[in-house]
Amino acid sequence: MFLDGLDELDQKIVKLLIKNARMSYSEIGEKIGISRVAGRSRVQILEQKGKKKGALELDTAEAKILVDESGRCTGVEKRVRGVSECMIEEFMLLAN
Repeated sequence: MFLDGLDELDQKIVKLLIKNARMSYSEIGEKIGISRVAGRSRVQILEQKGKKKGALELDTAEAKILVDESGRCTGVEKRVRGVSECMIEEFMLLAN
């Protein structure tokens, strides 16, 4: 399983991110009892470990459609994915 070799805190972080990929570092810290800075550091280390293991990077641009109050398209801009979303994609690939 992809959680093998991770300590208890890292396993908790991964499980939280699987449930909600948009969770902030502050939210992660609150849930597992560490600071926002420690949460960010641990997520970054997990990401680096994945890259060292040869994890597939799917860094494709996504569009965000901007609409007005009536639902009409007013523009398109590049959507920026968060670190946690990228990690979730990795975990989904590993699970399959």
